[in-house]
Amino acid sequence: MPTEPALTPERAELLRACGSLMMPAEDGAPGFTEVDADGQMLAAAAVYAGPRLAHIAAAIESMPGSGLSERLDAFRREQPALYNYLQEILICCYLSTSKVWELVGYTGRRPRPPAPGEAEEWLASGLLDPVRKRGPIYRSPAPGSGR
Repeated sequence: MPTEPALTPERAELLRACGSLMMPAEDGAPGFTEVDADGQMLAAAAVYAGPRLAHIAAAIESMPGSGLSERLDAFRREQPALYNYLQEILICCYLSTSKVWELVGYTGRRPRPPAPGEAEEWLASGLLDPVRKRGPIYRSPAPGSGR
């Protein structure tokens, strides 16, 4: 059984360079390597993707071309499904950084209490009707039960 190639530091750097080609800094938006300067998001993606990222890096390394841009173009032409997978992973890495969250105004990871009157709007619009109809699903322990 063949062994899976590891995502070596060199291959991780290759993938970071691919990210820079796919998502360069422009129009005030930071580039890929700027938002993932320490490689933490790419490392997390490598755990998620398993050996696939190492295989992709190895395939890019073996593509013809004098530079990374040419090799990446050849990879896109010859293995479009893997290229799309790489692109999705790198875009997810990019979008998973706090710099990009701040840039796009993403507040999903911060607590946001309802605005005054917001709950009343939800009740009046019927949005919460299924929840009200269902009733409580969590029960408080009986007094003295020790829970």
